[in-house]
Amino acid sequence: MSTDVQCLQALFAEFNQKGSTAVLDPDGPEPSRLGVMDSYHVLRAADPVFWLMMKGIAYHDGAHHAHTIKVVSWSQEDGWELDLVDDIGRRFHIELIFPETEPDLVAGWAQWQEYKARNRKRFDLIDQGMLAEQVRKAVNWS
Repeated sequence: MSTDVQCLQALFAEFNQKGSTAVLDPDGPEPSRLGVMDSYHVLRAADPVFWLMMKGIAYHDGAHHAHTIKVVSWSQEDGWELDLVDDIGRRFHIELIFPETEPDLVAGWAQWQEYKARNRKRFDLIDQGMLAEQVRKAVNWS
């Protein structure tokens, strides 16, 4: 696995551009659906791990919509799914949303993007503060 942040960020490009859903422990007895995600940002990389901030739609409503995890392994069998395992053994399954099979999710994603665009100044401030806080977490992670 590359330690280059830009190369790792490229794994998330399509998910950030087209929208995705995330599920925690997808094969467990009670998967936790994290919902439609706004974006994924690689904050730091140190071979063989990297720190990833995942922002859910509505992250402007509070910190509980954004999470930073320390990814210790990942796999991708195709371009529309990605599996991550964090440092405490939790598995996250990320999947693109598709217009053909999930039109409601695609519509929600489009509405969210329009909302963010209409409120760009507000989101710029939110994003700057959130990024600084999450980078601090990643740098100080033990």
